[in-house]
Amino acid sequence: MVEGTRGWVRVGATAVIVACAACNTQDAGGENATSSGSGMDDTAGTGTSGASSEGGTTSSTDAVDPGSSGASPEADASARASSEGSDDGREGSSGDVDTIAIPCGIYLAGADRPVDWVRGSLATLHWTEVEPAPGAYDFAMLQGQVGRAQPGHRFALRMTGREPSHIVEGAVQTWVWIDPNEAHDECPAPDGCERPVPWDEPSLDRFEAFVAALAAFSVTVDGVTAPLAAHPNLGSIMLTLPGWGRIREIGFEIEALPGYERDRLIAATTRALRIQAEAFPETPVITQFFEIDDGDEPPLWVDLRDAILADPTLDAVGFYQENLAHSRVDGVETFRPVPAAAEVLFTSQAQTFTALQALTSWADPGQQYTAQIENGSPIDAIRWAWETYGTRHFELYAQDVDAAIDGARPEWLPEFEALGRELCAP
Repeated sequence: MVEGTRGWVRVGATAVIVACAACNTQDAGGENATSSGSGMDDTAGTGTSGASSEGGTTSSTDAVDPGSSGASPEADASARASSEGSDDGREGSSGDVDTIAIPCGIYLAGADRPVDWVRGSLATLHWTEVEPAPGAYDFAMLQGQVGRAQPGHRFALRMTGREPSHIVEGAVQTWVWIDPNEAHDECPAPDGCERPVPWDEPSLDRFEAFVAALAAFSVTVDGVTAPLAAHPNLGSIMLTLPGWGRIREIGFEIEALPGYERDRLIAATTRALRIQAEAFPETPVITQFFEIDDGDEPPLWVDLRDAILADPTLDAVGFYQENLAHSRVDGVETFRPVPAAAEVLFTSQAQTFTALQALTSWADPGQQYTAQIENGSPIDAIRWAWETYGTRHFELYAQDVDAAIDGARPEWLPEFEALGRELCAP
């Protein structure tokens, strides 16, 4: 972590963020304190049995208290916290520090349900669909998605997929990506698809124009019509990063891309995140972040993480993975992602927020990932991740919520109701 750059103090579901090294530090109770404790260690999140061979953690957990910072001594950050937090995520400034509500609660992928313990739903768009020609934006489908939010609920915006062909045509430098996931049809083998390199300046310029247009698009949710960036029901955004979509190496090695330089990649990634943060100044920005490496030291992901956390313009950026799972087989519980495989979440939780999406549905997993959720529970997975990574924002599949509501898994209902209250409690 970076010393003396960002302070992140949890006050219930509210965080106060500063980018200075001279402010007073307070804990959630308002007493003067400094962050202390251990960072990544051999026991956190692993329980008595240690890490499993499948990348999960087993047995009981010895994890970070969700109410504590968990920062390492060298990562002590200075911050001042307000003891009063709002639930709306749009608090602006308080004195000489900016505040932002930590993304929290249970969101459903592609659906919403009329229960108060569900926070909202995910609205997903694809750049290729909403900008079919240069500068020609069609966000009509977005209104349909955000409009399904139940009264009093929120929506979180997600963007997936590759860049439109006209972006690729205007790029100075490109590469070919082949998606190794045979279930996907966007860039399949053997030909894959051409993409700009992540540091391609014309593509980043076009991305900036796209994000500005998206932020200005008016939507109507829960009776309120407002530009997307200013809508009070918008909980968070996670937009694609031009050239590679997310901070993750899937089917490629980042250092093999033409023109790769570590500093160039870091500058381009922070710019893409800054574009989002500046266009949506009142909204938490989530980015998918897995460990990446280019063969040099320190590991690439460490330098990139530190660059993001040290940048005061990126104070509202948090980290996300979509691999939350829990199974219980022969008396052994396995949780995912194991801290050793999600160091970026574990080591950043004292300086920013974390978010997780379920790997699959526990109630209806289909043919994939059945072993990872066998006899498991979304409730146990959420509570473990809250304790281990300080995570308050969770994205589940509607089948699990339906199973609790409809009676297929009645034991889940009171636990979901409790989580709905606790995850966003002030």
